[in-house]
Amino acid sequence: MNRPVSLQCGHSACKCCVERMIEIQHTSPQNKCFVCKKIFKPDQIQVNFVVNALISKMKITCTNDDCSWEGRHEQKEEHCDNCQLCLVVCQNGCFTRHIIRRNLEEHLNLCQYQKVPCRHCTRGIRRCSLAEHEGSCTETPSQCPLACGDSFPRSQVHLHLMNCDNKAEKCTVKGCNNFYLKRRKYFHDVEYQESHQVLLGNEVEMLRSEIFTKNKALLLVSNYNLKVSVTIDLSGPRSVILGNGQGSNQDERQMADFLLGTDFDTLPLRVILIHRVQLREDLMQEFTDPNILKFKVEARVIDEKGEEETGVGNGVLRDIISEFWKLFFTSATVGARDKIPCIRHDFQKSEWEAVGRVFVYGFIHLGYIPLSLSPAFIAVCLFGDEALSEDLLLESFRSYISSDEQDILHDCLSGEANFDEDEVL
Repeated sequence: MNRPVSLQCGHSACKCCVERMIEIQHTSPQNKCFVCKKIFKPDQIQVNFVVNALISKMKITCTNDDCSWEGRHEQKEEHCDNCQLCLVVCQNGCFTRHIIRRNLEEHLNLCQYQKVPCRHCTRGIRRCSLAEHEGSCTETPSQCPLACGDSFPRSQVHLHLMNCDNKAEKCTVKGCNNFYLKRRKYFHDVEYQESHQVLLGNEVEMLRSEIFTKNKALLLVSNYNLKVSVTIDLSGPRSVILGNGQGSNQDERQMADFLLGTDFDTLPLRVILIHRVQLREDLMQEFTDPNILKFKVEARVIDEKGEEETGVGNGVLRDIISEFWKLFFTSATVGARDKIPCIRHDFQKSEWEAVGRVFVYGFIHLGYIPLSLSPAFIAVCLFGDEALSEDLLLESFRSYISSDEQDILHDCLSGEANFDEDEVL
């Protein structure tokens, strides 16, 4: 009898047994004594100190096989906590339920639920999951996939690949499409030194040409001290009036308001659909509408396969306008370096007005000016015939004609021309 208690009837019982009976019969309103069957109340049970003292002095032996311990009942719990033959439960929660205490240490060394440190990240991992963990552990050593020979933790693979000597890189020289291993960059530069010099020279010449063209436009403005007035008429089609500084004060105020205060992002959006294979025709068709200058235009492009391209925004529109001018210069202009529009049977007033609106929209919204247009042509269009000087006209004419014709013109103007009369005739 463990921890004896007294019932109201005077009988004694084991406290554990009484609590077990109450737990089993919790639905029954009556709990009866084991001996006399009288009803007792659980809250009136009291410890029986007399019986408890008698039991504690009783001599007992260990119930575990092969254990020779003998002692008093009050020493039972202390012995059970230290008896090497007592059955215990694995602290790891494994399915082995009956383990003799003296074999517990050996069991823990083999228990699949025992946590052991990972040899790479030192985290505690159950022995049964260790192999799976090492297969995905971020600190597991890995070899470079590019076979450079370096070893590093798996978590740093992407960092290594960014700087690996075996990484393939594209040549940084514009126009050179060769690839090389990062560690062989020096040998690539030596091998392609001459071709790189040619490509860089072409790039320099292209930049010089662009600077020369821009300087011509700046020279045009500085020589004639001309001003550009921009007038926005929101009640009708938006127009740009470019003059020689003789406009009204109202025009100049509207120009200042436009340059400093107008936010084009507040304009209503208009989406246009452009087919890549007929880009020039589609864009001109959209810009035949005078009201298009009242909108913020967003272009959607259909490629050669009939599928919509993914790009959106001003970058797409700038690309469309740039491609438009390339096609326009090829099909509707004449001239060697500086281009001048030519008369076409399929270009009537509405088509030329559409071209003008493309020019205005690209200039105002995107800051884009087709630099291949002749400065003399732009000057006359923007500022009138009075803005055209002989020097500007002659310089533009030189850029309009071919290089052979330029040599002949130079000889004629310098008086060095010596032509055979029969050959001329």
